[in-house]
Amino acid sequence: MPQTKEGKNPEKGKSHKCMSSEEPLDRAELTGKEIWDYFIHKTKKISERIGICGDNKRLFQRPKSLRGQLVVSIWIGLAAVFIPINIVNGIRDADTRTREIQKELIQQNTLTYFGISNWRRSTRNLLQLLAFVPQIRRLEQEETQEIFDRLSLLYPYRSWRLWNRDGDLLVGTNIVEPAYRQRVISRPYFLKSREGIPSNGIYKNCIMGKSCFIESVPVYGPGISPVSTSSSKPVGVLTIAIGLDDLAKDSRLSIIEKQIGTMMYNNKKSIMDGSPWKTPLSLQNKDFTGMEVLMVSENGEVLFPMTKINEEISLQKPEEIMAGPWGAMVKIAMKANSNGNFEDITIGGREYDSFSRKIDNGWNILAVSDKESGYASVRGKFVEGLIIQLVTLLSATIVVALVCSKSAKPIRLASTTIKRISLGDFEVKIQTNRKDEIGELFSDINQTGVNLRKLLISQLEHAATDQQINTATKIQQSFVIQELPKNEYVDLAADFDPAYEIGADWYDAISTDAITYVVIADVCDKGIASALFMSVFRSLIRYSLLDEDNELEVQGLETSLEDSVTQVNDYMASNHGESSMFATLFLGAYVKEENKLSYICAGHETPIIIRKKGMLESLETTGPAIGIFAEAKYSVKTVNLEPGQILFTYTDGLVDSRSPSNISWGLEGVKGVLSNTDPTEISAKSLLDEMSLKVNQHRGDAEQFDDLTMLVLKVK
Repeated sequence: MPQTKEGKNPEKGKSHKCMSSEEPLDRAELTGKEIWDYFIHKTKKISERIGICGDNKRLFQRPKSLRGQLVVSIWIGLAAVFIPINIVNGIRDADTRTREIQKELIQQNTLTYFGISNWRRSTRNLLQLLAFVPQIRRLEQEETQEIFDRLSLLYPYRSWRLWNRDGDLLVGTNIVEPAYRQRVISRPYFLKSREGIPSNGIYKNCIMGKSCFIESVPVYGPGISPVSTSSSKPVGVLTIAIGLDDLAKDSRLSIIEKQIGTMMYNNKKSIMDGSPWKTPLSLQNKDFTGMEVLMVSENGEVLFPMTKINEEISLQKPEEIMAGPWGAMVKIAMKANSNGNFEDITIGGREYDSFSRKIDNGWNILAVSDKESGYASVRGKFVEGLIIQLVTLLSATIVVALVCSKSAKPIRLASTTIKRISLGDFEVKIQTNRKDEIGELFSDINQTGVNLRKLLISQLEHAATDQQINTATKIQQSFVIQELPKNEYVDLAADFDPAYEIGADWYDAISTDAITYVVIADVCDKGIASALFMSVFRSLIRYSLLDEDNELEVQGLETSLEDSVTQVNDYMASNHGESSMFATLFLGAYVKEENKLSYICAGHETPIIIRKKGMLESLETTGPAIGIFAEAKYSVKTVNLEPGQILFTYTDGLVDSRSPSNISWGLEGVKGVLSNTDPTEISAKSLLDEMSLKVNQHRGDAEQFDDLTMLVLKVK
C-alpha cells in the first residue's frame, strides 16, 4: 500500500509534506490500515494537483474564492462519507476473498487428491494382481507378452515390463531404447523390488525413450498352491512405466482438471482476467502468478500431475529441488497430514496460499496459488469504487463551479465597471432591470459615475483661459517625440490625436544597441491639468528608463523595467496623490538578440500582437495605474516577438470612438482590422494609416470626445 512520507524542515522544525511518489497496490491481503493509507494517499495527490497542498504549506488552505471554498467543503463532506465506506467494504471484501480462495484450494486439492489416490491404488492393485498370474510367476515370456499386449489396449499410456532377478528384460511393451542390465540393476526401484519391497521412482532415461514415472512390485516363483511361493526371494520384478507427459491422461486428471476449471469459473465472484486458474505456476521460468498442484514423495521427489510445463523439476534430484525455487513448497508438502492444512508460503518476496494433504504412505499432495492474482478482484473492486467516487466528486465540483460562475457574473460586472470609473470613464453604465440587492448595487455604481463626472466638470469649467491653453499646447508639443528612432531590426510608427487643443495621451520610444523601448500612456481626464501631469509622467518615465538602462548588466532587464515604473509610481503617489491624477501606461522593451518583448501594462488597454494573419495575441495587465497607490507592485511579463510580427498599442480613445448614432467602435473593431492584416506584408506606418482610416470612417462627423494615440512596432 502507498505510504506517506514525513520529513522535517530545518528552519521551522517540522512540517507535513504532500506525498511525492505513488506506489502500486501490490499487497495481496488488504487490511483496514492499508485501505485507509491508500485512500488518504489518493486524497493528498488530488489535493496537490488542484493547488491546496504543497511544500511548507498546510495541507488544506482556505481558498480565496467562494467557488473554491464551496468545492473544498463538498470534497471534505463527501470524503467523510466515502472513507468509512471504503474501509468497511475493503475489509469485508478481503475477508470474503480469503475464504473463497481457501475454499477453491480445498476443492482443487480434494478433487485432485481423490483422482490421484484412486489412480495410485488401482495401479498398485493391478500390479500386485498381475504378480500372482501363474505365467508371469513362471517368467513365461510368450504367455506374458500376450497378457501385456491385451493390457496395452486397456492402458495405452503404460509400458509393461517383466525382469528377471538379474536385471534381464524378459518381456516388455513400448520399448524404444535398449534395456541395459547395468542401468536397471543400479536403480533404486529395481533393487527394492528384488528384495521384496514395492517401489516407484522418476527417471529421465527410460527404455520407452522419454522421462517417466515407474511403479514396481516383486514377482515370486509359484509354489504348491496358487498363493504360495517356491522361495523367500523374488524371481523377478514387474513394472509399469508412464511418461511424465502422459500422467494426466493415464490418471484421468485431465478430465478432473476440466471439471475443476468449469466449477471455478462458474463462481462469478472469482472470474477475472489473469486469474490463477488460467495459467500454472512455473517458478523456474519466472512465471510467478497462477496455480499448480504437485505430488511430493517421502524422499522429496516431485510430480506435477496436472501440467507438463514443470516436468524438468520432476527429473531433478531431491536435494536439487530443495535448493531451487520449489524447495519451500516441497517442504510444506512433505509435512502434510491426512486432515490437510493451510499455510502461507513466501518465495522471493512473493506470497502464496497453499493447502496440503497426505495421499498415502509414499506421497503427499499440495495445491498452491499466488496471492497477487488471487486478490486482484479485491483490488480491482477497490479501485473501481475509488473511480466512481472521484467521478461523483468531479460531477459535484462541475455543478458547483457552473452555479458559482453564474452567480459571480454580477459581481464581476460591478468590479469591471468600478475599475473603468477609477480610470476616468465616468460615462460607463450598467444596463440592468434587476429589482434585488444586485440591482440596487448597479444603480449606486451608475450614480457614482454621474456624480464624479459632474464634480470634475464643475472643477474644470473655469480652470484655463485661451492663453493658458495655447501655452500648454506648445509645451505639450515639445514633449511629443518628433522623430521615432530608426534601426535595422524594428520599424516604428506612432500617431497622437488629442480631442481638444491639448491632450493627456503621450508616446515615447528609446533605442539602444540591443534594446528598443516603447511607451504609450493616458493621463486621466483631459485638459490643461492632465497635460501638466502628462509632462511630469513622461519626463519621469523617460529619465528613469535611461538611468536604469545603465544598470542592465548588473540587475537585468526585468528588474530595470520594474524599478523604472515603481520609482515613478511611488513619487507621483507620494507627492501628488492629493491631486487624484493618475496615468495608465504600457512600457515595452524589445531585445533584438532574443526576439523577446518584456513589458509592464499598468492599468492600460492591453496591446495586441499580430503573430500572423488571423492570429492575434492580447497581452496581460500586470499592475494598477501609476500615481494612485504608493508602493504598488508591478510584474514584468515576457513574450516572444519574432521577425515579421507586429506589436500594436493604443489608448482607450481608439476603442471608445463613437459613431453619429453613439455606437462605440470597441475592441471588436480594432481586432477586425488587425485580423485582416498580414504582418509580413505591411509596414508599421501602413498599419497605422489603415487603423486611422477605419476608425475615422466609423466616427464619421461625430465629435471626438477623447484623445486617441497609437504606436506600432514591427520586427523586421
